[in-house]
Amino acid sequence: MKRSILRILVGAIVLSLVGLMALVGVGSLLSGNASKEKSYIDIADTFMGHLKVGDYTSAFATFTPELQRQIPSAQALQASIEGSRAQPVDWSLTLRRMSSNSAEFGGNVIFADRRDGRVELVLEKVENDWKIGRFDILDR
Repeated sequence: MKRSILRILVGAIVLSLVGLMALVGVGSLLSGNASKEKSYIDIADTFMGHLKVGDYTSAFATFTPELQRQIPSAQALQASIEGSRAQPVDWSLTLRRMSSNSAEFGGNVIFADRRDGRVELVLEKVENDWKIGRFDILDR
């Protein structure tokens, strides 16, 4: 009788430990995904913030090498944004598509002159960093 109670107690302890380890593992997995998601969301929002304050050098630094070939300098970025009166002052972004190497956002933007527009951003993973691979900031 004492042995069966002891076996039940040992079994309950083992099951509890296995359950606890499983919860810790799932929690680690989920927090890893959350930090991954945060990194590309942060890059998208940071890029828009650089445009808002006119920090074109920092905005340019968030580009993929391919986009840096298409827009070859911070001055070219500035000319493009200011020439089309596309400097954002407020925006909202929604994640549309996600894969292990790319993230696509779309959303709304308000320009410095209070016009409404839309924004599309495509981020690409370059080595271990998220970079802006394409962006469109357009009038409605």
